[in-house]
Amino acid sequence: MQPHFRARPLFKLISGLALSVSLGALMLGAFLTTTAPVSAADDCQTFSETGFQVCGKFLTYWKTHGGLAQQGFPISNVADEQNAPPPAGDGKVHKVQYFQRARFEEHLENQPPYDTLLGLLGGEQVKVKYGNGLPAPDSTYQSNDCQTFAETGFKICGRFKEYWNANGGLAQQGFPISPVFEEQNAPAPAGDGKVHRVQYFQRARFEEHLENARPYDVLLGLLGAEQLKVKNTPPPPPPPPPTTVSQACKDTPDPVSARVRPGKCVKPGTELSIDIFGFTPNEQVGFWLTDPNDRIVGTVKTSNIGATGAVNGLNLGTTNLEKGRWYFVFEGVSSKHKSIVYFLLEDGNTPPPGPAPTACSNVPDPVSGRIRPSKCFKAGTVYEMDIFGFNANEKIGYWITTPDGLILGTRKTYQLGSSGATTFKDDSTDLPKGLYYWVFQGTSNGHQTVIYFEITD
Repeated sequence: MQPHFRARPLFKLISGLALSVSLGALMLGAFLTTTAPVSAADDCQTFSETGFQVCGKFLTYWKTHGGLAQQGFPISNVADEQNAPPPAGDGKVHKVQYFQRARFEEHLENQPPYDTLLGLLGGEQVKVKYGNGLPAPDSTYQSNDCQTFAETGFKICGRFKEYWNANGGLAQQGFPISPVFEEQNAPAPAGDGKVHRVQYFQRARFEEHLENARPYDVLLGLLGAEQLKVKNTPPPPPPPPPTTVSQACKDTPDPVSARVRPGKCVKPGTELSIDIFGFTPNEQVGFWLTDPNDRIVGTVKTSNIGATGAVNGLNLGTTNLEKGRWYFVFEGVSSKHKSIVYFLLEDGNTPPPGPAPTACSNVPDPVSGRIRPSKCFKAGTVYEMDIFGFNANEKIGYWITTPDGLILGTRKTYQLGSSGATTFKDDSTDLPKGLYYWVFQGTSNGHQTVIYFEITD
């Protein structure tokens, strides 16, 4: 049967494309529960760079302990927050305020000036990132000018020792708690995304920046910004409750670089809401719909995707559409990236409920990817991930988010082949229980593959 093209119905369907982008931008934001300031005094300073205010004893501490160079700008209001359990903290609730490089804590159990202390952010990060063992020391970082600390068994040498002594020493930075090793910085704005030599201290992370002239060849990592990002990042949304589905629904493919709500299998007349993503910002996107008889309903017109390279909430009504499997394709004119949404229209008569859902049913399905042997397995299992939907010969970056919300990055990008797809293999030995997810992102068009998995007993 020859394809058929009809422009008008489909073009009306997404004529609100640009409006959807504008509305979506208004929904972005972050939150931090605030409480009363540490001090009701008028001794306050507002920082126009971030829009936050520092007052009272926190402002005094900021001014007398290195200011901008050591603490950075304020990035939160004052809030009540429970400290990490020992040894990374005392496990108690304190008033805190986050700065780019630190977290100020009010300790009323201490006499001034020790009633304001820096949070042990370095210790907190090392516990989460390297709970199974610290990386091996960087053997290329050599110096005869070293000092060893019996309290932790680690030493500081060379330019890191110079910085420690010149910038507050033990009171400001704490003891060293790691060797010197290479680590990839967090992506902007919490870092520069590059690989640097680093060393962790109880309250800080020293970073070697050889691109800078002395004394700026050693900088403090933005631990406050990294911790606050984790605190304000909500966990992945839970999947919809499990339902009993037909074999035809099971055979309907999952979306590619897209999402569809309320699901990929619905009764005729249900209105679908579609999200598409992974396109080059502001590129023109064409689209067409294929019906159960392989007839193509298309349009010669394209629409601008907008600055994010994505659109959420495209509405597709299914009233009067014939039953069967359909699919909706969106393709970037310049990147050739595709978002594909498959959906099945069926009566909805389902067999009796099956067995109770397992814990694995709470793990989201992959986005533009597959995982084997399954998305739930025991620690020690070797698993494989198929990723696809990228540009031919594109470079991709990738990172994994742990059950504690820490983002662990990689040092280099990976070069894909002409298919824009590949398979990664990894070993889960010694991974703690919980939900993880890998993100693979193209460096040219921002397309992402997300693979969720859970380590079980």
